[in-house]
Amino acid sequence: MKLKIVRITFIVLVGFLLTMGVISMIGDRTYTYTPLFDEMMPENTVKNFMVAPTETALTFARYESEAGIQVLLVHRYTADWIEGVNLNDALQTPETDVLVLFETEGYDRLAKLNHTVALVRIASENVVIPIDTGERHIAMGGNYLEHGQEVAIETPWIFPKIVQPTPAFADVPWNTTMLDPEVEMGLVLLNDLRKEDGFPEYMGIILVNDFSDRKRLVQYTNPNSDDPCAGCTEGKSQAMYLPIGNLLVVPKDFETFYPQIELRLYVNNALRQKAYTSELTLNPRQIVNTIWENAEALYDYQGGKTSLLANPDLIEKGTIILTGTPAGVVFSPPTFRQIMSGIPGYILSFNWSNRSPLDGYFRGAEGARLFLQKGDQVISSANYLGILDQRIRDDLK
Repeated sequence: MKLKIVRITFIVLVGFLLTMGVISMIGDRTYTYTPLFDEMMPENTVKNFMVAPTETALTFARYESEAGIQVLLVHRYTADWIEGVNLNDALQTPETDVLVLFETEGYDRLAKLNHTVALVRIASENVVIPIDTGERHIAMGGNYLEHGQEVAIETPWIFPKIVQPTPAFADVPWNTTMLDPEVEMGLVLLNDLRKEDGFPEYMGIILVNDFSDRKRLVQYTNPNSDDPCAGCTEGKSQAMYLPIGNLLVVPKDFETFYPQIELRLYVNNALRQKAYTSELTLNPRQIVNTIWENAEALYDYQGGKTSLLANPDLIEKGTIILTGTPAGVVFSPPTFRQIMSGIPGYILSFNWSNRSPLDGYFRGAEGARLFLQKGDQVISSANYLGILDQRIRDDLK
């Protein structure tokens, strides 16, 4: 009897070891990424920027002065300075909230202001975030066809991004081995919006970079969930993961203006992403409709649930709607072989609460060093919207 037990135990052990060996042979933790472009950043990208004429769009900025925050109607914009009309002086108003000022004065009056009155030139280091905004924002995923294909999700999805925006030249913390940038056009609600209001007459546009902790995103995504990116809010809502541009642009005719914007993103001067916003799968009107359809949807966040909108009947003014990013991100979902590569170590660790079958995938991604590394520079640009310039640092909290 004892001999039989020994034999059975031996057979089970041999079978187990053979199984682990086969799984190891099937598995492959290799992580690869092929850039879509073989192009370097033009030298003048960070020097001069196109500002829309006031008859087409109004471009606003804000800056810090001895008198406090001041609002600027921008006419010229470079990496070193911004030039335009000081609206507080020209209109004799103390109002520093651009959204309130626009609502009070109106497009036509601001567009007709004498460009030589209260003309100032401000050093770029004195420029601050152009809008008053909170930390609850809304993001679209997979809203460019090729990006949806590269992350293996066919239909665009929506989720809350909960983070306070940072300035255009604010650095980003290197707090993950899978840090990924995404350049996007952000829409800004100029007034509170209710469903019955329809699409607003005026909508602000701002350049944003939607940084993501891809490791956290994957860890919090439940493969059995109906949500194609259940970990998006968790992976994209880390502090300092939403730098926004210095400029808020309000087009006269939004529908004809926004498709002209070309988004570009460079990492260490090499082009990673490029697309026109006319290529969006869901256009801005459809995005707003999608928000209302998902107003009460719940998303995993910080161990609990959060809704897309704080108030399901209202999109608050100042909310930034991230419209989606083009193809070219480093991230790709774990493959079958990458998952298999982590299973032997996961099983043999006997530490199943602290280990994951995805450990092989994560180690492969870390070893490949394809995601952002400390010291990297990320530059995002768009005609009319300006530039974002981020350094990746490991000494930020």
